[in-house]
Amino acid sequence: MLLEFSVENYLSFKEKTTFSMLASNDKKLENNYVPLNKYNILKTTSIYGANASGKSNLFKALNFFVQLVKNSNYMEPDKKIDLSQFGGYLNEEKLTSFELKLLINKIKYIYKISLNHEKIIDESLYYYPNGYLTKIFERSDCDHFDITMAENELNKIIKVNTDNKLFLATATVWNYDKTKPVYDFITNKIKIIFNIDQIRNKSLDDYFEDKDKELKKFSLDFLKKADFNIDGYEVFEDENKFAFENKISAKTRHNFNGKNVFFDINSESVGTQTIFMLLPVLRDVIVNEKILVFDELDRSLHPYIVKYIVNMFNSSLNKGSQLIFNTHDTNLLDLSILRKDQIWFTEKDPDTGESILYPLDDFDDKSVKDIEKRYLLGRYGAVPYIEDIDNYE
Repeated sequence: MLLEFSVENYLSFKEKTTFSMLASNDKKLENNYVPLNKYNILKTTSIYGANASGKSNLFKALNFFVQLVKNSNYMEPDKKIDLSQFGGYLNEEKLTSFELKLLINKIKYIYKISLNHEKIIDESLYYYPNGYLTKIFERSDCDHFDITMAENELNKIIKVNTDNKLFLATATVWNYDKTKPVYDFITNKIKIIFNIDQIRNKSLDDYFEDKDKELKKFSLDFLKKADFNIDGYEVFEDENKFAFENKISAKTRHNFNGKNVFFDINSESVGTQTIFMLLPVLRDVIVNEKILVFDELDRSLHPYIVKYIVNMFNSSLNKGSQLIFNTHDTNLLDLSILRKDQIWFTEKDPDTGESILYPLDDFDDKSVKDIEKRYLLGRYGAVPYIEDIDNYE
């Protein structure tokens, strides 16, 4: 599970900014976190803020980090790294840094990297076997390595690593077992969605390949409980599609006055299409205890549907999957749904363009219950300040 993610000097995040999934000592809504070892780890977290305040940039930073790990082994020597540093310009003197803290099989891992557009400058991986901090490797000044275990094995791998590649990825592809858990987690367990079109083809393929019908059972149960008036669907190969298109198509089944009526999925509302394509992802994340990061979860969805999805993750049945999302849906600013440590805000400095990230937990207002009202009144920042319409010219 994700414990913390930090970013520095990337997009609108100039200084080191840390996003945490660690619960506070508050014992309210105990189903909303998972107790593992000495940690209480949140199942869901929401991020609020004005447009262009940095909400999506946090997810873009995490996505860049994940893609960097995934693609590292495919980097050609001397190929530049496509890096978007703070301020929109490349600055070799100021490195961009990322840090990820994970709990994998009840063991805590800390992975850090610092880089510019040409090289990985610093990189380290530590973990806590038996509760004690232990170094797996540490890399500095690009090609200086400090290793304390499997020295002969790692020295061979160091020789094949290039300046623009992550040693984590290189060591894993060379079958070094100590780096594999973190590499596998980053590349397989974190799913980041910026728009539904991004997952449309994969979701249709998942429906088509659903031989044991477990996905169908999950999807129809969701659609029924969420009142979509869909009691079935058919997935098939459509030979009439162009060669460059995915051949898999779907039709939803509705029952009107006792008669079955089918609609092509593309003729359904945008919200229905969104849920239909999202359901395979939701099941995969929940069943396989992954992390779903969703940019604007409320896009095209009714607030009740968004609340239903959030409650799925906060359920006592969920033992290890996590949902991180940003939204403008203030209906969720309700302390009967989310804890204070599950609500975060982003605000951008109008003079510097720098994004600031902070949790509701930073505010000392324990007696306040109407969080939504206070947020809309600007008590927590992270809202746009709009001039009176009478001043419009």
